[in-house]
Amino acid sequence: MPVIIREKGGRAEPPILHYRYQWSEARQEEYELHRLPQHMEDKPIQIFWAATPTKQEAKLIKAGYNQLTTITKTGRKIQGFLHDRKGYDVQVIHRSKITLTAISGVAILRSCKQLNKLGVAILYGENSFLFDTRGSPSFTGPQSAVTMDQLSYDFDEIPGHRRKDGTTPTAEQISHSIDMIFQQDQDKLIFAYKDIEKNEQKSKFIYQDPFTRFLMEIGRKNASKITKIVIQGKLNWIIGKWQYTKSIPVGLHDLLPIYTIILKEVCENIHTLILHDDDRGYPQMKRLDPRGTDRNQQINESVEKLVHALPYLQKLQLGRYEFVPAGCGYDPGTPGSDIIKLVHPEDEWGMALKWIGFVEQRVQSRALAESECGERKEDRETHKVDDFGIV
Repeated sequence: MPVIIREKGGRAEPPILHYRYQWSEARQEEYELHRLPQHMEDKPIQIFWAATPTKQEAKLIKAGYNQLTTITKTGRKIQGFLHDRKGYDVQVIHRSKITLTAISGVAILRSCKQLNKLGVAILYGENSFLFDTRGSPSFTGPQSAVTMDQLSYDFDEIPGHRRKDGTTPTAEQISHSIDMIFQQDQDKLIFAYKDIEKNEQKSKFIYQDPFTRFLMEIGRKNASKITKIVIQGKLNWIIGKWQYTKSIPVGLHDLLPIYTIILKEVCENIHTLILHDDDRGYPQMKRLDPRGTDRNQQINESVEKLVHALPYLQKLQLGRYEFVPAGCGYDPGTPGSDIIKLVHPEDEWGMALKWIGFVEQRVQSRALAESECGERKEDRETHKVDDFGIV
């Protein structure tokens, strides 16, 4: 998870800010001043992931089990809990504890071309990168990493955003705005999190948004090697303004169209995308735009556009749950989950869940088509005719 890390300075001095990686499962809190993620050796931490039941798990589920436990060859215990997604079968939420290690060695990529080539392929191709658009937790009201003011400032430089005259950008204008992400003045990055008002030349959104900021840092070539991305935020955004700054927060329903265009044009090797909606308990809007489109339909439209824009996507996951949501299955980590409910609540992703199956089916259809194409090519090679007859 690329983020700004706070490190304690001298006595009576403000903390020092560094843009670095940290593990998403062990995030630095807003007011922590100890060094992260350097001093994390031998720290046990719980990780979690969701998956379709294996054949063995499916048999246990059919037999009536609602909790699955696996012991690996190394002795690690993996617990599994069933998440019943109404209208989209069952998934297993796994939890296990591992020993966390420090993130180190990234600087070695600058040592020589050979190590850079090998290391970059592993760093960007084998890791998942998480971007939390919610910003820091607030005790005074809703907040997000970017505000509506920043989204509206110099928005011609924001990919896919409507132009100042209200028109939809052309393909050439979109390409130019994406190029601008990688051409931002690096000398001005110090103002991105200290005093954003001092940076008047480029889009404030590009500097402040966690995803576009990361692309600025790593460059277009490295961004093209990214394969797995997790986007965390709020889709049905909250009511009101943040009390401290009076700013209007920005939700995923505003960000996804922008991210979709960037992923399509820049991250050509992406094959796994996870979206997670986390509102932190704030009151929610039922309708997200002036058209009166309800939440379910708006989310479905956003996911549909994303799926069609990324034809080579291999896995779409909606929801990154550590615990089974209330009413959707038994999980000791969820209060009240032992109470049997006759009717399960609707999944928060609603009709958008169908796009998970759509992506899976598209992958299978493409694999079948490629297999048939390969067989036809092999058949032609076997029976090709030259001047002397059949070879």
